[in-house]
Amino acid sequence: MPQATALIVRGTDARGNVCVYKQLRAEDAGREDLALRLQNEAAVLAYLADVPGVIRLLEVRHAPFTLVLEFADGGSLEDRLHTIVPAGDRRRIAMELIAAVAACHARGVTHRDIKPSNILFVGESLRLADFGVAAWGDPPRALPAGWEEDEVGTPPWSAPELGTHATGVVAPSVDLFGVGMTLTALLGDAASDSVAAARSEDPRRRPSLEELAGSLA
Repeated sequence: MPQATALIVRGTDARGNVCVYKQLRAEDAGREDLALRLQNEAAVLAYLADVPGVIRLLEVRHAPFTLVLEFADGGSLEDRLHTIVPAGDRRRIAMELIAAVAACHARGVTHRDIKPSNILFVGESLRLADFGVAAWGDPPRALPAGWEEDEVGTPPWSAPELGTHATGVVAPSVDLFGVGMTLTALLGDAASDSVAAARSEDPRRRPSLEELAGSLA
């Protein structure tokens, strides 16, 4: 499985505002698979431009192909899990994550790599990021026809069904697993039975996002 080898550096956008540049590392410039992921991410983020809870694409530059993204000054959820996060903030983050994923699903986009390092914060507002392997379109798929992947995602966060023949695994239920794993890490003993069910290896047994939200209300 290709690793996350994109180079992300801090910079400024056309207006002089702080942003980040995301592009392939020089040593990976010839990797067609990684180039397709970056192009896919650009297209998905442009499509989701008006969706709350999704990292904003400010601009696309070429030579080299570069995504200019809003700067997440609040760091990642992965960073925060190594600190003391008040219980109220944990619940708020959980609800914002569920809402962001639900908004993506409502637009026909399945993220497929939900994990704490892909959940960022602008101030205290959550942003779902890294849509390189997101599935979307009609019919939904992650990458152009003719390009296949046997495995995507990041174990143990990713749904087990993404471990084989992943190009065709595009159901929104794969995101439920990632959400369930992330909420377990975030909430600990306060996680509900529905959160535990979201981690089921059987996609049919995973609750809906609405049911997850209701269990945390």
